[in-house]
Order: sequence, then structure tokens, then C-alpha cells
Amino acid sequence: ELRPRTDEVVVGPLTSLAVAGVGFGLIQVLPEGTVAHLVAFQIAVANLVVGLFNLVPGLPLDGGRILRDVVWAATGREHTGTLVAAWTGRVLAVVLVVLAIVPFLLVGDAVWLIWGLLLASFIWVEAGRALVQSRVRRGMDSLSARSLTRRAVPVSDELSVSEAVRQGANAQAGALVAVDASGNPIRVV
Repeated sequence: ELRPRTDEVVVGPLTSLAVAGVGFGLIQVLPEGTVAHLVAFQIAVANLVVGLFNLVPGLPLDGGRILRDVVWAATGREHTGTLVAAWTGRVLAVVLVVLAIVPFLLVGDAVWLIWGLLLASFIWVEAGRALVQSRVRRGMDSLSARSLTRRAVPVSDELSVSEAVRQGANAQAGALVAVDASGNPIRVV
């Protein structure tokens, strides 16, 4: 049975935030100006940024998965949760583009522009992929295995092709299964 999995999704951001906490704790005890202090500071800041950014509620980020699961739990419909989280992710992508363009226009900083556009395009594409997968999954709910099957007729592998096709047509079969003398299937036509 499918169910929201928020408890599994939150582990990644919490791990990053825990590592950031350890890094900030190390900063307090390591001598300032040392390589160890600098490394602890960098680890703390990097993990804090990653952990907080990953909690932003928009697919494909973990925060988007949490949002999807919350909406899914509230509505009972996975598709609705995915729609909300994916479109929130797309809004986030547009915001990132704006946030990348502004520093570029103000100070000519191309680094922020490039990173912002790369990140925004990744989020936009992955949110779109989630929308497509959700639509496909929703459409598959109405399918049954029986509706996808075709009637197959066994024919001897020694028959001519025209005779095998004639037998298949007479039986209104969608496929032929060539069998050996023992009745074991050899190939499907």
C-alpha cells in the first residue's frame, strides 16, 4: 500500500543540520586561526546551507517531498500532493532565476548568475519530471493486466509462416507462439 513517507525523507536534511551542529560545536573548542578551526567552520556553514536549502518546500528537494507527503496525507491523494509540491518547485526555480539575475545586473557577478540558472534549471526539469510521472502513475491506476494482454495461439515451429498466420487469423489471435515437438515455447511472433 502506498502511503506518505515523510519520516524517511526528513533524514537527509536532518543529517546535514546535525553535521553543521557538530561543526559549530568544534569551532567553539578549536583554536582560532588554525586549519582545523577553518575546516570545522567550512563544514558547519556548508552543511547548514545544504540542510536549510534542502528543506525548502519544492520538488525535487527533500522539503518538496515533505510538502508532497503532507498534502497527500491531508487529501488522501498522492497525485494532488505531487502537483502542489512540483508547482511549488517550479515557483522556486523562477525565484532562483530572479535572485540570480539581480546581483548580475547590480554588480555584474556572473558566478551567481551561472549557479542560479543551473540550480533553477535542475529544479524546473525535475519538478516537471515529477509532474509527468504522477500523470502516468495516475493513468496506470485505470489499467488492468487483462486489458493489456493479447490472445496468443501456439503453432508448430515446423509450419510455414503463411499457415501459422492463417491459424492465428482464424483464432483471432494477436500473437503466435512457436512451440517445438514437446510443446515448449521457442519464440513469440
